[in-house]
Amino acid sequence: MPMLVPSLILQPLVENSIKHVISCSEQGGDINLSVHVEGERLLIRLADSGMPNEQTSIETNGGGTKLGLKNVRRRLKNIYEDDHQFIIGGSENGGVTVEMILPAYTPAWEDTEQA
Repeated sequence: MPMLVPSLILQPLVENSIKHVISCSEQGGDINLSVHVEGERLLIRLADSGMPNEQTSIETNGGGTKLGLKNVRRRLKNIYEDDHQFIIGGSENGGVTVEMILPAYTPAWEDTEQA
C-alpha cells in the first residue's frame, strides 16, 4: 500500500551519511534504509556502517551549520506538528542511525480506487 512521505525528506540524511561517515572510511560502507508500517505509524530507519571520525558525525555535521538536519526537523515539525519522532543514534555496527516515526497516511487517490 502506498504511503505519503514528505518529498526529499531522506536526501539530506543520506547526504550527511555519505559526506560525514561513509566517505571518511577507506573501505567505504553501506547505507541501509528500511520502511514499514506498525499500526497507524510509518517507521523509516536509515543506518550506515561507517565510523564517524573524531571531527565529523551526523549530529555535529563536522562543525558546520547543521542546516540539513535543521531543515529536516523544521519540515517534520511544520507538517506533523508534535505527531512525529526524529531520533539520531548509533547503529549496531558502529555507524549512525536516523529514525523517523510518522503518521501513516495513504494517498487520497488510493482510497478512491478501492471504493
